[in-house]
Amino acid sequence: IAALGLATDQDSVVHAMMYLASLTLLTYLLSRHRDEIHEDQSAQLRARNAELQALGRSLEERVEARTADLKKSRDEVDVAYTELRQNQETLLLAQKMASLGRLTAGIAHEMSSPVAAVRSAVSEVKSLVDEYRASIDDPDVGPADHRAIAAEMTASLDLAGKAAERAAAFLRGIKSQTRADGYTEEPLVT
Repeated sequence: IAALGLATDQDSVVHAMMYLASLTLLTYLLSRHRDEIHEDQSAQLRARNAELQALGRSLEERVEARTADLKKSRDEVDVAYTELRQNQETLLLAQKMASLGRLTAGIAHEMSSPVAAVRSAVSEVKSLVDEYRASIDDPDVGPADHRAIAAEMTASLDLAGKAAERAAAFLRGIKSQTRADGYTEEPLVT
């Protein structure tokens, strides 16, 4: 101490020793305080990190739940859309069947009158043929009677022919409509 130019008296040495002890204690206390602060900060960071991880897991769970809800909703929409398409197809088929039914009823109505006239005329001709056959050997039936029977047969056949032509014209009209729509008739016999 003397070499440093410091007083060497006992009080000075005690002061210097106390000063060194104080510095050492202060250094120790500052080091401990720094370590405590570091530990507190580390603990706070660990706690904050744990909170963030918990929030991250919570967020992931919420995202997964929302994704599942969206998938469920999407599946429900897909099912509803499929049902809607099926209902539309069923409705369209029902409308087509109703149209086909009306068309069939219209055709049957248009064809029933000519067919009935042909059947009636054929029945009348058959009766006249039977009458003619029975009158061939009858001496009371003369040529005028035969001409009358033949005239009635001709009238019945004309009626049948007109009715058949009316039915044929109706069928030609239907064929021309279907051909206009792109339909081509397949031959019945090849």
